[in-house]
Amino acid sequence: MAEFRIVTRPIEKRNTILLEISGWVDLASSLLWEKTMRGYTKTGEECMVLDLKYMEYINTRGLGSILVVQKYLDDHGGSLILVGPTERVQQSIEITGVSRVIPTYETLEEALQENSDLKQR
Repeated sequence: MAEFRIVTRPIEKRNTILLEISGWVDLASSLLWEKTMRGYTKTGEECMVLDLKYMEYINTRGLGSILVVQKYLDDHGGSLILVGPTERVQQSIEITGVSRVIPTYETLEEALQENSDLKQR
């Protein structure tokens, strides 16, 4: 099991943050996950892109946190985008219905192309 980590990456759009998530979001790491995501919603970020290509696992609490952040961003004119989930994480996203609420893309490039106001630095 890989250690849970969050790394921020720049995107050339004002008030946008890219979070690269790796490891497991389980009971042990879900509090840090939730705190980090909610923290970025309080800093004025209007769009949050979660890069999940290195995330190995996410439990229902972690998925619930994603939905809470998405609702907050949506209520405040922002958006949340998921990018590159592994097969295991994608299954969790689909089974729980998160994919019906939050746009999910296979690659960051695809997400940037579909959301032309976002540009990678």
